[in-house]
Amino acid sequence: MQYVIHYDIAAVVVFTFIIVAFYGRRVIPTRENHSFSAFMIVGMAVAALDLLSCLVMEYWPEAPLVFSYVLNILVFVSINLLYLTYYHYIITLTRNYKSKFWVVTRVLVNAIFWMNIILEVLTPWLHTVFYFENGRYLHGKFYVVHFISGGVVLIICMILTFYTRRKFTAVQNSIAYFGTMIFILAVVIQFIFPKYLLMPFATSVYTLAVLLGLQNPAEFMDPNLKIYNLDALAALMDQRMDEKKKFGLLVFSLEGLNFVDQFMGLDNSRELLKNVAKECRNYRKDLHIFYLGKENFAYFFQDENEREITEVADWLRWRFLSTFNIKGVKVNLTARVCGVKYSELGCTRNELINAIDYTLLKEESKFKDKLLWVESDENDAFRREGMVLHVLQKALLKKEFEVYYQPIYSVKSGKFVTAEALVRLRDPELGFISPDEFIPIAERHGLILQIGEYVFKQVCEFIASGEVASRGIEYIEVNLSMVQCMQKNLYEEISSIMEAYHVPSNMLDFEITETFSSSDNEALVQNMNMLISKGATFAADDFGTGFATTTYLMEYPFKIIKLDKSFIWKAMEDENAMKILKHTAAMIKSLNMSIVAEGVETLEQAEILKEMGVDFLQGFYFSKPVSREDFVKFIDEEAPKFRNLKMLPGES
Repeated sequence: MQYVIHYDIAAVVVFTFIIVAFYGRRVIPTRENHSFSAFMIVGMAVAALDLLSCLVMEYWPEAPLVFSYVLNILVFVSINLLYLTYYHYIITLTRNYKSKFWVVTRVLVNAIFWMNIILEVLTPWLHTVFYFENGRYLHGKFYVVHFISGGVVLIICMILTFYTRRKFTAVQNSIAYFGTMIFILAVVIQFIFPKYLLMPFATSVYTLAVLLGLQNPAEFMDPNLKIYNLDALAALMDQRMDEKKKFGLLVFSLEGLNFVDQFMGLDNSRELLKNVAKECRNYRKDLHIFYLGKENFAYFFQDENEREITEVADWLRWRFLSTFNIKGVKVNLTARVCGVKYSELGCTRNELINAIDYTLLKEESKFKDKLLWVESDENDAFRREGMVLHVLQKALLKKEFEVYYQPIYSVKSGKFVTAEALVRLRDPELGFISPDEFIPIAERHGLILQIGEYVFKQVCEFIASGEVASRGIEYIEVNLSMVQCMQKNLYEEISSIMEAYHVPSNMLDFEITETFSSSDNEALVQNMNMLISKGATFAADDFGTGFATTTYLMEYPFKIIKLDKSFIWKAMEDENAMKILKHTAAMIKSLNMSIVAEGVETLEQAEILKEMGVDFLQGFYFSKPVSREDFVKFIDEEAPKFRNLKMLPGES
């Protein structure tokens, strides 16, 4: 038979191009890439072996019979391998390797493969698939089985593709559907017209389409930074976890991008990210680097070599000591860096990502000059955060937050003239949840504005009831979170609630934590001034815990300064701290501001602070934060006993 070998030649050329294109780029070792690589190599082998067998039969008919048998058996074996590797590629591409359908079809496809292998191996003796007679190549009695079984495998692949069609775009689905149909059509044509060697050529064309459409790395690449994305890392982690293999990660989060966004614009921020990605990629070209979104990146390590991970972390910290240049502007960035040794965590991919996110949220001091390793208890902490978040959402929906009030003693008048409103949260399952725990969670998940609004409405309702003013309480202190302070419409929101409850502004004092001084917010100063013009006042909370205290006093129009309890307690134990406290109090008084001392727990502390010129005292010596009803009861029954600070703790 005169074979038309041009199709095989074309197939070899196309496969050569595909192999060069595929291996000419950086390829992450995912299941999809491994499966496609196997399919591609086997396809090349089919085309090359088919071409060689035709050339031998046409141009070297006197070749030894054993050689001819071996060569043609290899052709049929490679074709069966092609069906098998294509099936495995579709399975990995559609991510069906854990489905029940995968289990059933795997048994069927493997049975077909081994049946054909047996028929092909036995063919020299039983003439099952082909045989030679008088120098002629003839088809055996089971020759048709080879084509039918191949068609069955291809139909299974098409069903799998249809079953998971929603995972792909219309173009990708078209490639999978029509490519498989062309594959089947080529098998049929070659069976009917054996001299036209279409199947290897059809395979090569389809493989090229798969390379460009389905196996295109765009799915796993960030188009802006030209590095792998979170999907690529997730696929790689899934594979390593399924194979129970160790791996390491070095994750780092950039700090300082907000400055670039705000003052230089989004385009420059993206350009800065490009520079970071480029330098990190060029530093270790043997490592895969991934962009995880926002300001987060990760290096992937094939093992858990702590020394290697630490070396890369040291380089990152060294690099971020230097500036990045964006259009002539030097920009400083810092990086929070954490390491992962997967085998020590033994969690799922989602749990691992959550644990990393939770670790990166830790306070900055934990990252200073060291690599922070993600630990197994981070998963417990993340789960705890999820439970608290659920409680927060439920509490907002059902209005289950409680507002407590801690009375504040006036040294001058010798009675309680104000109180601080504090939010409390209890849950039947989790019990009491501290504000120190749930406030940061509420801020991270965008619930703090709703909580702040709820607390403020409760305070205004309490004031409007008349129970406050009738007992000599001049105003209530309400905390404003950092997120509330950053709202440009803060004045309008607060004013509308006060007007709705008919609450005069002079009965409210708003507390702002000193840590907010790190954010230069003109909108806040404007809102403060508008509320002050209405009669409200502002207090600087937690004073003495930060670093920019004097600047803080100059930038914001505060009337009251609240000395943090840690500042007070330290002064009671340390002589130098006491000197600093006295000088701080004198400075504040010279600015005509009132002082509230927090954390007063003994009469001795109260008397020392009184002699120092402190105006107001707040702490457990007088009362812990109590409910609205207990606060009213305290003012009516307990407050008179504290006149002139003569009552000792435990007396009644």
